[in-house]
Amino acid sequence: MKYGIVVVVVLCLSASPVSTTTSATPSANDDPIAWPEGTYGLMEAATGCPGSYASWHVGYRKYDTENNGPHNYFSGDIQQYLSGTFALNDLETNFCMKTQVDNGTAWPSGTYCLLKYNLCPPGFKSGYIYWDDADSNNHDAAGGTLPDGTYDKNTKIFYCCRKDGSTKTAIHLPRDRQFVLMRYSTTCQAVYGMNLHEVYVRWDDVDDANEDSSCGAHPYDDGGLNDHRLHFCHYSSNQTAPVVVG
Repeated sequence: MKYGIVVVVVLCLSASPVSTTTSATPSANDDPIAWPEGTYGLMEAATGCPGSYASWHVGYRKYDTENNGPHNYFSGDIQQYLSGTFALNDLETNFCMKTQVDNGTAWPSGTYCLLKYNLCPPGFKSGYIYWDDADSNNHDAAGGTLPDGTYDKNTKIFYCCRKDGSTKTAIHLPRDRQFVLMRYSTTCQAVYGMNLHEVYVRWDDVDDANEDSSCGAHPYDDGGLNDHRLHFCHYSSNQTAPVVVG
């Protein structure tokens, strides 16, 4: 099946400062059984999309990275945690997109990022990352339901990020299935009742006349001027008590 490519043009505005607050200590009875309201996306975990009373639509992006002396690199155990294809010369990442607003709880205060789909949920700021992919013999590809962005011979993906709480203060999200958030600061956000494992991906973008860029609120990127390296926070339940499965 062939899929159409989603192209969304959004003006990138610099994120305004957000005051830092500390949430009250969560209790086990506060666990939500459904994902928060709004439209957004998550990176797909190796086990698939998270379920939990939400309808998720999948998509993918293949990045044709530098062809001459390619050196993408990533966590050695990444395929145990993040869905996709990871090689020295090409990378593919997969997405879980929630396209219905629904009526649910608000996203909790904290420091983390989501994939953008239409409007960011309340409390988030938007921004993007631009990948300058291979110039010659470019085999970029995309399909399914995608985050807001541009998917041609280069890649631009928009994000929703917030920084209004400490990463050390655990937030409550559904814990029946594994899921992935994106790091917005130097540490991953703690999630109540979940084990945390961090992995990273470094894209080796084109060497000549590189135009990599970013703007606004986007995931923490320590890849340097001509490459991107992003960090992914994988969560799996550490609770023995039964949880409601959506």
